[in-house]
Amino acid sequence: MNLRSAINLCYRILAFGLFLGLVLVLVTFPHSMGLGQTNGTIEPDQNTENTLAIERLKRGKGRELVAVHCIPCHSTAIITANHLTREQWDVTITTMQQRHGMWMLPPALRNQILDYLESTQRPADPGLDQGKESPWASPLYRPNPLWGE
Repeated sequence: MNLRSAINLCYRILAFGLFLGLVLVLVTFPHSMGLGQTNGTIEPDQNTENTLAIERLKRGKGRELVAVHCIPCHSTAIITANHLTREQWDVTITTMQQRHGMWMLPPALRNQILDYLESTQRPADPGLDQGKESPWASPLYRPNPLWGE
């Protein structure tokens, strides 16, 4: 076997290995990405905790508006962690518009968002009182610098 045929054989082995690798990737790719094989559509893997961001918000009229206008800039965690009065939510929206470039909301739309936040994220939420009964709760409820409390 001369040098030229040995190099040719190496190229053939390398090409065959690359071909096998490509076939392996193409066969396993849909499964590794959690894609369903049923009708060609992308289906989320049922074993993961893949919940939609809007599902973290309490149900109520206006939830979709909050999702459309709030989630593009921050997660729902910041919304659900705050329990404010309607006036405080209004000040928060104004602050986001003035300092952080949030777009202007027409008054009717702003009122619908405030209605939702007032009904679902109010300070009198019973879940807050349960957490405050613990002696360890005081570090969790630091004063909010935005409200001067």
